[in-house]
Amino acid sequence: MKLLHPTVWYRERLEIKQQREIALWEKQMKNLEAFSLLPGHEDQTERLDISSRLAEATKKLTYVGSKDYLDSLVGTIGADPPLLLHEQKVAVTQKV
Repeated sequence: MKLLHPTVWYRERLEIKQQREIALWEKQMKNLEAFSLLPGHEDQTERLDISSRLAEATKKLTYVGSKDYLDSLVGTIGADPPLLLHEQKVAVTQKV
């Protein structure tokens, strides 16, 4: 069985964390945009200041997608890789 260098598997955990954060903020933006486009929600969109929330979500998405964010994760545990991905890697390494 081939072992990954510790920095490789650790970097992978950080990148997975970053990918999940990107997905989260993309979903947040999509939800805010969808809410603001609902007919009859103009007053609620204004009352809840959806445009400011969307602007903040855009900034957050830009940040979590950056190298600075990835670098800020160093020292954390990152995120577990998806089990399916892990199982596929194990299967591939066992064939080699």
